[in-house]
Amino acid sequence: MLLGRSTADYHGRRGSIAFVPVDGLPPSEPGLIWHRSHASPTVLAFARAVKGVMPGR
Repeated sequence: MLLGRSTADYHGRRGSIAFVPVDGLPPSEPGLIWHRSHASPTVLAFARAVKGVMPGR
């Protein structure tokens, strides 16, 4: 699984999970996904709130 550096830094646990840097990839952007059948009002409100604080969205 590819994760952002900040995720590896936050969730790093010595001896149980290895994070191996991958070079040469283009920059990535975080995003939200959810299953259509689980698009509750709470999920949609969260998505609207996140959209309001993410640059370029």
